[in-house]
Amino acid sequence: MRAAFQSSEGFSMIKNDKAWVGDLLGGPLMSRESRVIAELLLTDPDEQTWQEQIVGHNILQASSPKTAKRYMSTLFRTGHFGVKSFPYRGSQRIT
Repeated sequence: MRAAFQSSEGFSMIKNDKAWVGDLLGGPLMSRESRVIAELLLTDPDEQTWQEQIVGHNILQASSPKTAKRYMSTLFRTGHFGVKSFPYRGSQRIT
């Protein structure tokens, strides 16, 4: 799925358009998931608690751990929490 748009500089292609459309459509519709993540963030969880809640307890009620992580990525990437990525990636905390 590629789209070209006419601009003053000529034609330009949207790169990574699937991710862009997913962010545009998916993020705003995730109000329940946003509230759940916001409540978890208010507790200032460490990485173990974060993983335990998201993956272990499935607080996002996702169909799989990968889906839960994708939900988190979408929410953080769309700027719901004022940051561009979720607090933990691997074993490092993102500040």
